[in-house]
Amino acid sequence: MRTVPPTLFPKLHPFNSYQLMPDKPKIGEEMTKMQQDYEPLLPIEKKLIGWSLGIGLVLLAVLYCVSRFLPDVPQPL
Repeated sequence: MRTVPPTLFPKLHPFNSYQLMPDKPKIGEEMTKMQQDYEPLLPIEKKLIGWSLGIGLVLLAVLYCVSRFLPDVPQPL
């Protein structure tokens, strides 16, 4: 049975991030990549965002009105 030298397979420890990510992240390069990969929203995505916000605001108003106008019910001890 052949043994593998220990340097080929270092023990991975959760706090040793240098073993998982050899190069430090370059924030400037990542930001330029994000700006270059920008895609405008599709019309259906805009509609979904609008509907979600509209439904959320309407439900918020309904819940506010229900909590404001319904009488308080005393809680049993």
